Amino acid sequence: MLERIETMVENFSSEKSSEDNLLTVDQTSKLVKLSISTIYSKVSRKEIPAFKIGKRLYFSKNEIIAWIKSGKIKTIADIRNEINRR
Repeated sequence: MLERIETMVENFSSEKSSEDNLLTVDQTSKLVKLSISTIYSKVSRKEIPAFKIGKRLYFSKNEIIAWIKSGKIKTIADIRNEINRR
């Protein structure tokens, strides 16, 4: 019986942590500091990773952070490091 309860608690905790990772349009707007209408525009142009559940848009926080980092402009040092690695 105790094992079943522990399993249920573990499952609930893992579900909660994955739910915490989902962002709404409003939360994403605040995270990336863009207006809500800009977020919708980027979604329609497939410029930002998103998914729909029913009629609502959701965003993975990890994917949004990776999307932000992918737009990083490389410094001269970054470019030199890439060249030296080859």
